Amino acid sequence: MNEKQKMLSTELQIACEIYKHNIENKPIWFSKLCERFKNDYDKSKVVSSIHTLSDWRILRYDYGETKKGMVGVIFTIDNYAIECISELYEIYYKE
Repeated sequence: MNEKQKMLSTELQIACEIYKHNIENKPIWFSKLCERFKNDYDKSKVVSSIHTLSDWRILRYDYGETKKGMVGVIFTIDNYAIECISELYEIYYKE
């Protein structure tokens, strides 16, 4: 994680990571998020951030294919929040 990314709250870092996967048309799920942030946060912090993002109506859950042949909960950014998260992503998160 670079210095600009560290300026964002944990919740917004996770939202930006989910947004990144969304624009690349790659699914992202809980264990994949935990793997991405394993050096920065423990699983409980990732869970807490997911719940907060959901409460803020930024995060949407859908069922879909995670790994080949496996089904699980896939995270996407809600349509209402795309513009905000997109701007944060471009300013702070994009490498």
